[in-house]
Amino acid sequence: MTDSSETPSAGSVGAVWHRLREHKVLQWGLAYIGVALAIAHGAELMSSAFEWPHVVGRVVILLLLLGLPLVVTLAWYHGHRHLKNFSAPELTITALLVVLLGGTFVLLVHGPAESVASAASTADPTLKAARAGKPRLAILPFENLSPDPANAFFTDGLHEEILTSLANSSKALEVISRTTMMIYRSAPKPVAEIAKELGATHVLEGSVRREGQDVRLTLQLIDARTDEHVWAQNYDRTLVKAMTLQSQVAEEVATQLAVQLTGTDHAAAPMTNDPIAHDLYLKAHLAAETLTFFEPIGRWRTIEQLFGAAIERDPNFAAAYVERFGLRVNLFNLNYDTSEETRRAARADLDAAERLRPKDPAWLAPEARWASLNQENPRALALFAEADVAGAINSEATLARSEAMGRMGSYQDALPLLERATELDPANASLVNYRGVVLAYSRRPADALRVIQMAIDRVPDFEPPGRVVQQYIRYVFTGDPRLRKEIGANLEPQVGDDEATWRDAYSRQPEEIPMQAWGMLLPQAVGHFPARAMTLGAFAFAHGHREQAAEQGRAILQFVSRQTQTRFNQWFLNVLTAFAKMYLGDKPGAVAAAREAIRLAPRNTDAVHAVIASAAAIPILAWAGHQDEAFAMLEPLTTSDPGLMPGEFATNAVYATAFGENARFKALVARFKAQMAATKLE
Repeated sequence: MTDSSETPSAGSVGAVWHRLREHKVLQWGLAYIGVALAIAHGAELMSSAFEWPHVVGRVVILLLLLGLPLVVTLAWYHGHRHLKNFSAPELTITALLVVLLGGTFVLLVHGPAESVASAASTADPTLKAARAGKPRLAILPFENLSPDPANAFFTDGLHEEILTSLANSSKALEVISRTTMMIYRSAPKPVAEIAKELGATHVLEGSVRREGQDVRLTLQLIDARTDEHVWAQNYDRTLVKAMTLQSQVAEEVATQLAVQLTGTDHAAAPMTNDPIAHDLYLKAHLAAETLTFFEPIGRWRTIEQLFGAAIERDPNFAAAYVERFGLRVNLFNLNYDTSEETRRAARADLDAAERLRPKDPAWLAPEARWASLNQENPRALALFAEADVAGAINSEATLARSEAMGRMGSYQDALPLLERATELDPANASLVNYRGVVLAYSRRPADALRVIQMAIDRVPDFEPPGRVVQQYIRYVFTGDPRLRKEIGANLEPQVGDDEATWRDAYSRQPEEIPMQAWGMLLPQAVGHFPARAMTLGAFAFAHGHREQAAEQGRAILQFVSRQTQTRFNQWFLNVLTAFAKMYLGDKPGAVAAAREAIRLAPRNTDAVHAVIASAAAIPILAWAGHQDEAFAMLEPLTTSDPGLMPGEFATNAVYATAFGENARFKALVARFKAQMAATKLE
């Protein structure tokens, strides 16, 4: 006779409980929960130690939660000692659970991640700072209280040195860049409003009074979250002693913010013991910060001479050498002076700085810029990464680092760096503009427009060039003809455009435009660009006006003949030659020059220039009868990163003329025109 208490009746709660105990489901479940808690705790410790993103911990916890049903299923089949083999029902249930749990994981992680990423790009910066868990410091421009207003440069210089010292002293502290902070001098705002705009947790205010050999610096630190004064201090120094004040201020401010300094041992060493040399250096340094792509070369030379005067007074002034190095590199990069003499002079400055202070990590970023200038991209990126770890990187270095990544075709890797840099320097128009260009070439036009708009909102002077870039992005992604008319002479002519209108427009343009106006698109190419001849030649060629096209081709060849060829500009001079030969009707010459341009700008070392060279070669090859070769180059460029934007070929009259009735080209154009018509950009 069976005891009913030991074997519960089928279907009862007791029977279910009996089966669960029999299959050890409870034991397996409790064991899994114990292991899962240990893993979650371990993940939390690792995430904190290595500063992993918060999403890592969330994903680990979600995976552990979703793993529980799988463990229960395995326990049901394998917890009982008589059920050791895998059965068909078990495999079916396990497979279904894997599919269902995988889908749940995607829905729970991907959806929120998208919304979080989207929100992060538009969220209040204060929330970003809070999520980062780091103090974010905004150092307002210091007030100049000196009796002599001419000492304003010294006040600005001390502000810059203290800001830089703090920015480079601790990975646990974020410091808003000086470019952005200076906008609050001309447009002052309440501390609370500034902190909200910049996401600052703390604000440092100060004033400087310099009279003769005496300097007084007054500082006060404010907690922007509570509007409370945290700390205040007066520093009275002689002029020579004031030149080392920044390291002491950095240490005291860092102490108040509870962050540990990681600066170099010689951070307190004076840059120079000569006050006059220091003054010359500060004037040059502050003037160099205001230089733009459109400055006359005379202003660049004046600043170069100021650095030279500082070095003449103190030949051991390492910082002056490295600053002059940066100026000369920019002269070369922006096509003001692409002579070999300028390159050699820049290298000599960097060698002098490294000889004077050989172990200073401050020279890592300049050395990386030199490698980048010479297109030694892997070495440049390694040096930039080393400088970043050492805390010796700034907005300018981040920009150069991102350019090196772009040349290697790594725009996606550059974007996080540019985002981080523009968060700390949102009013740096060059930096923000380049981030917008990278977003556009990454085929994210809406994000590109938003980023450029941020710069326009913060820096009114950036509005004219920023609007042109925005209009161009809208045009190449939508093909809206109204936008092309607004941009006018900056775009290729369209088939059917009125010839007289185009000739009139370009007759009023300079024959050549300075290449520095092209900024980072064609660095180190050539001093000027034959804008009128290139555009009028394109119009004449597209409309079948062969004699007029040939006239412009001859003008381009004359321009090329006046240039000094270097290893940096050969590819671009071949691009110009290829178009000139096409306008002249010389098919073999045009094809040879186009292929040489591609050879001289290989994509694996110079991806941006490779795209430009290929984009120029494609219509030339097609026109010369090599349409299969041209199309094989064109199709990958329409999806590559970097590559051609839809409007750069789908609405281009030269491409249409060169390819003629080519069915594959027409189908590709139709597909991208439909895509452009469906694209809506505000």
